[in-house]
Amino acid sequence: MKCRIFSALLLGALLLAGCSEQPAEPQKRIVYAMDTVMELNIYTDNDGEAILEEAEGYINSLEAKFSRNIDTSDIALLNKNGKAEVSDETLAVIERALKISEDSKGLFDITIAPLMNVWGFGGGVMHVPEDKEIKQALAEVDYQKIDITGNQIKLAKGMEIDLGGIAKGYTSDKLIEMFREMGVDSAIVSLGGNVQTLGCKPDGSLWKVALEDPFGSDEYAAVVEVEEKAVISAGGYERYFDEGGVRYHHILDPRSGYPSQSGLAMVTVIDDEGVRADGLATALYIMGLDRAIDFWQDRGDFEAVFITDNGNIYITPGIKDHFLCQKSFWVLSAESK
Repeated sequence: MKCRIFSALLLGALLLAGCSEQPAEPQKRIVYAMDTVMELNIYTDNDGEAILEEAEGYINSLEAKFSRNIDTSDIALLNKNGKAEVSDETLAVIERALKISEDSKGLFDITIAPLMNVWGFGGGVMHVPEDKEIKQALAEVDYQKIDITGNQIKLAKGMEIDLGGIAKGYTSDKLIEMFREMGVDSAIVSLGGNVQTLGCKPDGSLWKVALEDPFGSDEYAAVVEVEEKAVISAGGYERYFDEGGVRYHHILDPRSGYPSQSGLAMVTVIDDEGVRADGLATALYIMGLDRAIDFWQDRGDFEAVFITDNGNIYITPGIKDHFLCQKSFWVLSAESK
């Protein structure tokens, strides 16, 4: 799930100054965790190094709970034993994931792990599995079979959980919360491209977040201006392999067991919460344009950008005055047809 920040040079993403005044320089930290590079940028008169040190430690503590690949993590133990007493943080992520699963009628599902495994996206060699392998894995995917009693989580036989589609969104929420409590007035974080901001820029202007072109050009697809928001994208361009002349990406449709073929190249969600933006971006991508628009119209409590496979761009009206794009785009109606 990826967007890029426009503001100082950060691992290839540009941050644009918002006015003629030179803003204060951020204090920065680069962290490698959750299988990605994370960029933390804060503006504060307090001890920025101490704040960033605590933030890095917190990220590592969450990874130690959420990772499937750390043997002692909550998720690894849950997947291995079929049940586990989990931390409050792991419980919170799972409960938020289940709410998004319910809202999306299962199109976002953290029990997708068996499918990810047979395709090789969960580790190992990525390849197209046999139909029988897909059918067997599909039988083990069902968020409704997760049983929660207090902090005790139980899974049905054969089930496994993968928090990869939501953990970074939860983490960015908690980082912004931590920064605010520690006296940081302005911050921007990018967790593998999942962008979230605290306040606005020190000069009072909005943050400019550039959306990656899902078709692989060197140009950005667009820029959105935000304050106090998460900006998170999902698309098949992020992780894929080619086999037999066909490209297969990592966003698997839990209905078919195959990579989603919804007609969308990318979905970006702009929301107050990173955890919801993270999960919704995946769900909306799998829904396809028409159903995703219906979903947004029914709720209306988040903003979104939809880019179709043929390059058409659709945006929700709440961002139309803060959406910068060199191509033509359509502003959606908030009213259902």
